[in-house]
Amino acid sequence: MKEIKLLNGTGIEVTKDGVLLKGNSISFETDDVSVVVVRDGSKYSLSQSDENGFKSTIDTIDDEEDTDTKHVPTNRELEVWLRSIQSQVTCIADRITTLEIKASDDSKRKYMFPRFL
Repeated sequence: MKEIKLLNGTGIEVTKDGVLLKGNSISFETDDVSVVVVRDGSKYSLSQSDENGFKSTIDTIDDEEDTDTKHVPTNRELEVWLRSIQSQVTCIADRITTLEIKASDDSKRKYMFPRFL
């Protein structure tokens, strides 16, 4: 994947599967067609014209359809994920140690649970 930033701030992502345009609006014109796409929050409008006429579409964006199941995490993303897991394991280990210290005090345990000792 390669990301290209255009002068107007719009981004283009080129992958082996195709091209993804990032930004709130994009327009282009070829010999055959003129296209303008504008995104506004969770809606978009698409206007296109050619020698046969003009067509306009307004619809809602459903981001849940566009889940990226082919994303391969970078080394940096894996490092952050690993640090998060290590931090959680350390926190759990500290809690277990605290519980073990509290449970090792026999006088309190005998008072609270005399039947089980």
